[in-house]
Amino acid sequence: MNPAPPVTSTIDNDSKVVSVKHSVANFAETSYGIVKRLQIIDDWLVSAGRPLHILDYGCGTGEHVTFPLAEAGHVVLGVDVHERSIEQARSSKRLPNLEFRVSTSQPIGKENDFDAIICSEVLEHLAAPADLLAFFYSRLNADGRLIITTPNGRGAYEILCALERYLHRVGLHQVIRSMKSPAEAKDTKGFLNTDSRHVQFFSLKQLNMLFNHAGFKVIDRRPRTLVCGPYADLLFQWLPFRDTLIRLNSIIADKLPMRCAADWMFLLSKM
Repeated sequence: MNPAPPVTSTIDNDSKVVSVKHSVANFAETSYGIVKRLQIIDDWLVSAGRPLHILDYGCGTGEHVTFPLAEAGHVVLGVDVHERSIEQARSSKRLPNLEFRVSTSQPIGKENDFDAIICSEVLEHLAAPADLLAFFYSRLNADGRLIITTPNGRGAYEILCALERYLHRVGLHQVIRSMKSPAEAKDTKGFLNTDSRHVQFFSLKQLNMLFNHAGFKVIDRRPRTLVCGPYADLLFQWLPFRDTLIRLNSIIADKLPMRCAADWMFLLSKM
């Protein structure tokens, strides 16, 4: 793989950042709340009022978080263990304030290097998530922010994944997936690594303990959607008023207790 030229982490504090709204217009909302996720991340970071040095750990192909933040004016390093995802990210577009790396290829930053770290849908894949949080603690500066997103271990996403595994075993999954929807949705996953299974099924209590033991405190938290996962995407494509139902899927999650949501977002700071 040909490495991309390294991005400089020098930031002009007099320069301005813009909203990610122009990037949001480039992709449609889904049952996974990909637009909502980006908007919440933007809301949490915009209060700094200046460009930030950001690590997006587990960036995938970069299209839904990494690129929009760089286009908004932040200096961003996107990192992922999946080499093919990084290859695609590097081939998509080049920006002077954006770099992509395979996480096993080079050291990632220095101590207290980043103003913000984003880790979206990663912890649930790790046997030892505390080790990664300890790494983030070492790389985040004293006033920095860590943004974590992860599924509710007892929510709709994990329930539908368990159903998918069962239907695989009995041979029905392929039949369901072969059904053509009236309006086939564009692939908006933002990642290519589909082989990595979840090994953690977190509750809110477990996550709070994990964060606290790593030296972080929760300063804000948000649900993403009520229902997402295998077969939910097909359902939303088949049902009438798809866009309205997807918006409601997000709105209802905001109205219900956090434990009802399929996926959670957390804004953390050092204690």
